[in-house]
Amino acid sequence: MGRVIIPEHGSGWPGIVHGGTLFTVLDCMAAWTIFAGRADAPTVNVTQSAASKFFKPARPGQILHLTGTLKREGFDSKNPTITFGQI
Repeated sequence: MGRVIIPEHGSGWPGIVHGGTLFTVLDCMAAWTIFAGRADAPTVNVTQSAASKFFKPARPGQILHLTGTLKREGFDSKNPTITFGQI
């Protein structure tokens, strides 16, 4: 769980946070979810694939609440770890 405030320069259109900025925040949340779940793991995870859905715009300066859930633990590209993140 975390919080983030995106400044105005993270906007795409005036007053609306760019979707790529939000996607980056979720990607980081996914990584931290894995790190928190297995801090003693000898490997570093990278994003293999990702998908997102946007339901409403986020505003610069707004406090965004983040959640991350470890859905499945894997250890290689054929059996990847799966996380779910939400803003």
